[in-house]
Amino acid sequence: MTFGREKRLLLGALAMLAPLPLPFNEVVSWPAIIIFSTAVLLFLRRASLDTGGWLPNWALNVLALAYLPVFFLDFTAFWRGRVLQPVVHLLLFALAVKLFALKREKDKWHILVVVFFVFLAATGSSVHPSVVLYIVTFLAGSMLLLSRFVGFEMLSRHVRRAPQVDRIPLRGFITGSVVFAIVASIPLFVLMPRLRSPYVVGPGGGYGSLTQVASFQDSMRLDGIGRIRGSRAVAMRLTYETPPPAGHDTRIKVMTYDLFENDEWARRERRIETGEIRMLSRQADGMYPLGPGEVSSWVGVWMQPFEGRRLGIPVDGVQLDMIPSAIESFVTGSTGGGVLIDDAGIMRLPFSRSSMVRYRVGLGSRSTVAFSSPLIPVDPSLDVDNGGITRPIANFAAQVMGQGGDLDRARRAEQHLAENLEYTTELIGTPAGERIETFLFDTQRGHCELFASSMVLMLRSQGIPSRLATGFLGAEFNPIEGYFIVRQSNAHAWVEAWIEGVGWAVFDPTPPAGRPVASPQGIGQLAAQLYDYLIFRWDRYILTYGLADQVGIASSLRDLWQMVSGWFDSDEETGPVVAPAPAITSPGSEEPAPEQQAEPAPWWPLTLVLLVACGVFFWHQRRRFDAAHAYLRLRSRLQADPGRQLESVPPLEVADRFARSFPHAAEPSRELVQIYLAESFGGRELTAEELQHVRQLLRRALSRRAA
Repeated sequence: MTFGREKRLLLGALAMLAPLPLPFNEVVSWPAIIIFSTAVLLFLRRASLDTGGWLPNWALNVLALAYLPVFFLDFTAFWRGRVLQPVVHLLLFALAVKLFALKREKDKWHILVVVFFVFLAATGSSVHPSVVLYIVTFLAGSMLLLSRFVGFEMLSRHVRRAPQVDRIPLRGFITGSVVFAIVASIPLFVLMPRLRSPYVVGPGGGYGSLTQVASFQDSMRLDGIGRIRGSRAVAMRLTYETPPPAGHDTRIKVMTYDLFENDEWARRERRIETGEIRMLSRQADGMYPLGPGEVSSWVGVWMQPFEGRRLGIPVDGVQLDMIPSAIESFVTGSTGGGVLIDDAGIMRLPFSRSSMVRYRVGLGSRSTVAFSSPLIPVDPSLDVDNGGITRPIANFAAQVMGQGGDLDRARRAEQHLAENLEYTTELIGTPAGERIETFLFDTQRGHCELFASSMVLMLRSQGIPSRLATGFLGAEFNPIEGYFIVRQSNAHAWVEAWIEGVGWAVFDPTPPAGRPVASPQGIGQLAAQLYDYLIFRWDRYILTYGLADQVGIASSLRDLWQMVSGWFDSDEETGPVVAPAPAITSPGSEEPAPEQQAEPAPWWPLTLVLLVACGVFFWHQRRRFDAAHAYLRLRSRLQADPGRQLESVPPLEVADRFARSFPHAAEPSRELVQIYLAESFGGRELTAEELQHVRQLLRRALSRRAA
């Protein structure tokens, strides 16, 4: 059995592990990863047989030239200028070919470099918590490979082939190394400067899902919301910092639609030049204004990126606070520098985000929507479009809504639809279920888009400006940490109508049975909430951990240090804080005596305690004793004589030299070396009695040498 065979097997196993997350991240397609894995398996089989016959250098050059047109097509045609996928394909190709050409000793280091870059691409495009398991596994495999390489290098100096390669006991070393790396990485992650953005971003839909959720696009069919509701994916999480106002029903608006034609909703074009879209600027208090009114409570939002860079805002929001703050926006390039809003109150980020979006919304006490009118002048006549309105619909609306004010007539239409028509999802996707007239006069059964669309057309037929609004309704409470989960299954459609003197008011004609509700509690639901809690913590403290969190940790550590140092302040008495006494004037002087400045808390007692603790720790480490320590002490005494260099001398030769130099210490020194070899190279774990015996042997050897 050759050592080269063992090296090839280890390299092949690590090469098989390195690209594992890539197909889940959609960086590499499954056919490509299957082809690569098949090539590596063929290499492992060939390496296990140890038959030789590896690729020559000229074959490598031919394969490299043959791949150049493939790489060009991959970059220009298949991925259209995107860099990550073609480069990873090139790395996998080079890795597979290089494995079959592994002949020289330095080739293994070339392969390790390629494996490392594949590992970087896999970890850099992964955002799922399971990437931690992958990193730990890869780290352990790398430590095993490098340790075995060292052993093979030492053995190859004495023997070229071996009937069986002895297994070096590395379990404890590898486990300790991995644990040390994990522990050391925690403070490094906390304290190291934040990158502006991930160095690699995968499009991912599975393992590292960066796919934008909830497809609220600029146009929508009448079954668009019904299709979104089929997913249980998390759209956002809400943390109420203070109790919400009375009547708050967690209604979050994401999109509105103005134009209806051919059973499809669309948005009219809006431009910055015409003032229909504006960039909000922060107020003096750092908040963005959303509408009139005072803030009665705050809700924190953790939102998955929506398509079109849109923000989901509660309909009763009056102020917006983007997180991170402006200083972190400047340093890290995150959002917070501006928010776009149009005349329908739809808000967008100025650029796309691939990670969780954080912000806070101040909720007002009103129950109507007032996004548009306070910020951008609104022409309500633009939302009295005749598209989709037929004479039967207009006659039906006039009959149902009757006479009176706009608010009363709108409420009659809402009540009639909610009480006299039935909610169902059976008609989603069927053309017969998409016609408003069929819904109102024939089936009288449908989903929320049909209810809301029918009410919009009814109101418009009677001269009331209205539009279709889409977003989310309701949330699922997670009792593990007390936050609310808004899923895509909470997607909903409702109506916004312009009521003179009120603004844009919310109406929901969908029957209560058709509105999103939380799933009943059970074991499965609790397990799902526990999983979401873990994902939320991962998003909060790993993916979105940034400068603001580092500043907060630094402030907490500073406060803790000051508090602890205050315990050792002998010049101040502990007790309740009292108001300072009046200034005392010196006798015969009108000026008050200079106020005695409080001296800062002395730091030397705490520093002394820390130094003592460090001294005790290092003393304890030095007190740790085993046969290896005893052998090193024995060798150090022998090496104290000039002209002796013993670092590269085998242990048995050290024992012989010690015996020749000090014949009276020959017996204890040789016995000590034998125990050392059994412990360090034979995997033998010494008992307490044996360690005591080693101490006695060392003492006898050194004392006889001194004598």
